[in-house]
Amino acid sequence: MMGNCLCLIKEAQPRKGVPICQCCWKWGHPSQSCRSPGATCPHCMGPHMADEHRWVTGCCKGNANAVPPIPPTDAAVTECPHKAHCVNCGGPHHADSRKCKFWDHRFDQQWINAKYAEVRQRRIDARSHPNNLCPIA
Repeated sequence: MMGNCLCLIKEAQPRKGVPICQCCWKWGHPSQSCRSPGATCPHCMGPHMADEHRWVTGCCKGNANAVPPIPPTDAAVTECPHKAHCVNCGGPHHADSRKCKFWDHRFDQQWINAKYAEVRQRRIDARSHPNNLCPIA
């Protein structure tokens, strides 16, 4: 009861989303069934864990041997200030960002499968393009 009103409280129906892998950061499978050979950074798509990004990437680590020298990112900055690259859509955000179009479709397994099929087809088409073939001598 709230005042003079009788309010019924019902349990919400759970909406199961499509899992996002914490290893390769692609949608559609959990980390336990990932076939990726190693971890992928959700910020830059590099071959490292997200918590290692600041210490292994050139954008944050800096390069004292470069001309002019590139200083490392200030330790007081908590996140990498450099441009991110999404492994799913290629956009300028983290792979697990709400800005990603895959996030908007996180409950739609068919949409996610269709988008990944498009990406695979584009890669196949790019490999079989006549400009990519080696001439026979």
